[in-house]
Amino acid sequence: MKKMIIDVDPEEEHHKLVYAKFGLAVYFSQIFEQGLVNLITLLDAANTQGITKDTFDELFSLHSKKTLGILIKKVKVHVKFSSETTQALEVALSKRNYLIHSYFYEQVPKFVTEEGRNTMLQELEDIRLCLSEADKRIDPATQSLMKKLGFTEEMLKQAAIDIVGKDHADKII
Repeated sequence: MKKMIIDVDPEEEHHKLVYAKFGLAVYFSQIFEQGLVNLITLLDAANTQGITKDTFDELFSLHSKKTLGILIKKVKVHVKFSSETTQALEVALSKRNYLIHSYFYEQVPKFVTEEGRNTMLQELEDIRLCLSEADKRIDPATQSLMKKLGFTEEMLKQAAIDIVGKDHADKII
């Protein structure tokens, strides 16, 4: 059997690392956004008499179409967050919008040098951490509402099984 020799361009690999880190930051952005969708859907469910699964699913679908800024505004109407949490949500919104709408456009000068790409990698990690922290800050309100509405650990496990199957459900809970 012949060995394959692969010529790896270090600069190309560094570019790939920036793209991967960008993707990871976007992933955390979506986790944060989905957390807000979950929270506002639970808030609406808590204020709806005789909520059914179909109504819950309709609310979830409706809120999934809203922008991050609208979701944050809607949640803040119903949940009294500390000033630190409110600030964290606003900063996360700003960083997410920058990431999605203009990050690479504004970073072109940095992207062409190794030093610039290293700076980008750190910036992207900072954005990822900011988004993760914002998501963690809304979690207590979500958990409280889930408990109030009667969601159990078993129900969450079953939902995870329905989404990804039994073999992988523990990875998303």
